[in-house]
Amino acid sequence: LHKLLTRLLTDHVLEIAHHHREGMGAENGADTVDGVVIFPAVGVESGVNSLFQGLQTFGLDVDKADHLLTFAEMLLEKNQVMNLTAITEPDQVARLHMLDCAALLQCCDFTGKRLLDVGTGAGFPGLPLAIARPDLSVMLLDSLGKRLKFLSAVVEELELKNMLRNEEDKLGAI
Repeated sequence: LHKLLTRLLTDHVLEIAHHHREGMGAENGADTVDGVVIFPAVGVESGVNSLFQGLQTFGLDVDKADHLLTFAEMLLEKNQVMNLTAITEPDQVARLHMLDCAALLQCCDFTGKRLLDVGTGAGFPGLPLAIARPDLSVMLLDSLGKRLKFLSAVVEELELKNMLRNEEDKLGAI
């Protein structure tokens, strides 16, 4: 579902991005398309800047950027020994993983909801959504225990309290 939503959003944005430059992101070199902001980025520093700008544009707490950056660092470190993602450039992780997931908060009302992220893989979109919205209860499900072990370490490091667990007090497994 995440891949499908990402693909649909990406196709839509790429189709019309060159027609729009407006809103709060435009003065910073960002394209705004139907409320979705596309930030150009090169390198780690602009990835961090993109993350802060994106969270601000989406009306989310920019203090959550620290948790998202910690997750990104842990992801890239673990990715060296375990295939979690093909996206390995820090600026791309910020934009294509973290902000893509945050964009879902603009599309759906998660107020009072619980989220089940089936086939979470590296934790997308469930973990960034749990970070951005501490009021959202999230359960991550995956068929590989080693991925869930990594995600448990991230949840513990970030001290996330909104993660639903199974009866064995684990994040979840299929």
